[in-house]
Amino acid sequence: MVRMDITDIPVPTSSVDVVLCSHVLEHIPEDERALLEIRRILRPSGWAVLLVPIGGAKTDEDASITDPQERTTRFGQHDHVRIYGMDLVGKLERAGFAVECVHISAVVSKSEARRLALPETEPPVFFCRPS
Repeated sequence: MVRMDITDIPVPTSSVDVVLCSHVLEHIPEDERALLEIRRILRPSGWAVLLVPIGGAKTDEDASITDPQERTTRFGQHDHVRIYGMDLVGKLERAGFAVECVHISAVVSKSEARRLALPETEPPVFFCRPS
């Protein structure tokens, strides 16, 4: 385990096979820079799995909101700087990814999802390959 700045990853270009980024991007003010870094370090045959909370069709962000209570009200958690919408797909594509949205229901059965207490309307997992 290595602690690092996701907007300045200390890894050579095209040197990583897989990136798993789970509930990080909604905390990062410069998320576009982070996405470019993830794309930069992936090998051409690599892939990334990105998980973020989704709040609808359009991303809601406002850098002027710094009050923790207002962030909780607006973005769902005091340390979030945005709540993503499905327009994230376009942002991922602009960062150089081919994107596939995969729902948990496509991977596990309904009974397994219930057993794991997964919500029926879970946000998708963004499966990204260099485009």
